[in-house]
Amino acid sequence: MRFVKSERSPARKASSLAATGTILAAAVALSSANLAAAGCKGVKANHACITLCNVDTGIYIPFPKLISGIDLPTFSLNFDPAKGTSAASAPGTKVTLNVQDAAWLKSLGPLTKLEIIGVGGQIGVGPTGGDPVASISLPDYVPSKGILLDGVTTFDITNQAFNPVSAANTAVLFKALTLGSGAIPVRLSGYADTKIQIDALFKAKICARFVEVDVQSSLKGLGGLSQTTVTSIPKLVAGNPSTGLQLGVDLAIVNPSNINLALNTDVSLALSYQGSTIGSVVLSSFALGQGTNKYSASAFLNPDTKNAAAVAAAGNLISNFVGGKTSNVTVGAGAAKNLPILDAALGALNISQSLPGSAGIPLLSSGISYVNTLANGDDNGVPFLSFGSKVNGTNPFDIPVAITTIKTSIRYKNVACLTIDTTFNNFTLPAKGTARTPLFQVKLPNSEKGPTECTSDLLNDLLTNQKITVDTESQLTIAVGGYSTTFPYKQSGLDIIANFDETPTA
Repeated sequence: MRFVKSERSPARKASSLAATGTILAAAVALSSANLAAAGCKGVKANHACITLCNVDTGIYIPFPKLISGIDLPTFSLNFDPAKGTSAASAPGTKVTLNVQDAAWLKSLGPLTKLEIIGVGGQIGVGPTGGDPVASISLPDYVPSKGILLDGVTTFDITNQAFNPVSAANTAVLFKALTLGSGAIPVRLSGYADTKIQIDALFKAKICARFVEVDVQSSLKGLGGLSQTTVTSIPKLVAGNPSTGLQLGVDLAIVNPSNINLALNTDVSLALSYQGSTIGSVVLSSFALGQGTNKYSASAFLNPDTKNAAAVAAAGNLISNFVGGKTSNVTVGAGAAKNLPILDAALGALNISQSLPGSAGIPLLSSGISYVNTLANGDDNGVPFLSFGSKVNGTNPFDIPVAITTIKTSIRYKNVACLTIDTTFNNFTLPAKGTARTPLFQVKLPNSEKGPTECTSDLLNDLLTNQKITVDTESQLTIAVGGYSTTFPYKQSGLDIIANFDETPTA
């Protein structure tokens, strides 16, 4: 469907309006058979083609700017990614007509009724002062509503083809509407075909075709979708070696504009934390209505393993999440699958968001148990003492989590005394459950002269009181669904309990 541009009117034929003497005579002549009229062949500046509505012949007459305003209370786009097309709807489109200056109407005598009973044509959409970047073609004579003695009517645009004239320029317009706030000026230009019912000195139903349209209107911007919030604690959903850890995230996205979008495809947005991209947020079959929209999105934590900063940032986010702390993340730089015309708009998004942590149930929840006696050891010439131990783990998530390594520094009375460096071949915490680790060794510093002061204090207090309280700083490696990740993990107030009744076996 091509967009019709205005052109200057050629000289009219002798059988045209000039031969009839008056506009009124022309209107009367349209109902008779003696008018040898020229065909309606397109837009002519400052003119319209007046016809009987059931024929394709008519007369171009001088026509003032009949349409002085178009207001779009709602504007919707429905995309078909498979075909690369989209359809526009604008229910309740309000058209203001310059009735008072329409000489051809005045010549018909006192009006008791003036009604636009149908609107068709082709309207271009573009930035203020610019050429149209896309056009909307209306079928012949969409029914309109309203008696126009006040110069106002409305009609509905429903699922009409939205045809980009220039994909690149249309993308720029979409970007402006996506990032902008408040009224974003747009230019509507092209032509309209109108079917008019007149009650004056006589009743008539005539059509004014190729009426020029060139008005300034506006659409409300989406505001960069900045009014987006996470409405609940994310859930650990799955893990996959190729996609990383998957979190289920409930979102509320407020759309302050009068634009509705149905993309009918997935939107993927980059997820960033501490200055690095660590994964993505995916909105399936994305659609955006006016007001508050609720979504169940998926966040994938899958940093580039070659990017040390990204790996560290992802680990810190997981640490916060597991530890029940909120993380301030950024979502943006996105794309819609198979809709490149939206790349500029989605790629410019930059949404700051708070991602709450889990319920804060510690993975190592029930303290470390001292289960067998001290043993002497030597680590590359550095002597140490060790004791066998086990620890209970609690999984707050709805999916099994395997703990594969624990590397921990344990502080007692604010002094680093103990270390753990162990690997488990098969230790999994069941979903929403607890489990006890296999036996592992806890090391204490030693020397040729005997235990250090920290070691002595810790052992004396433990054997005397049967329990001491410590703080831990760990690097935990977990595996979920085949995806493995390492992250820092701190706990305060963790108990070490002397439990000599437990059998010290693996």
